[in-house]
Amino acid sequence: MKYPEVAGKTVESVQATAPTDEGAFVDIRFTDKTSLWITFTTTKLTIKDASLVETSTGNYEIVKKYDPVQP
Repeated sequence: MKYPEVAGKTVESVQATAPTDEGAFVDIRFTDKTSLWITFTTTKLTIKDASLVETSTGNYEIVKKYDPVQP
């Protein structure tokens, strides 16, 4: 899914919650004080991993790998 309203915005921070019985939540905050909220509603949801990836060359090199969010 694409979110065209966020095109060109500068990201200030990204937060993800641990999965609960109610689901999980990702908050992408922008420097203009708006946020894109993504809510996952399945109880079986787990975040396998999160990575910051360099994509400019098309090689998709991992810059940093983050620890998974633990319940």
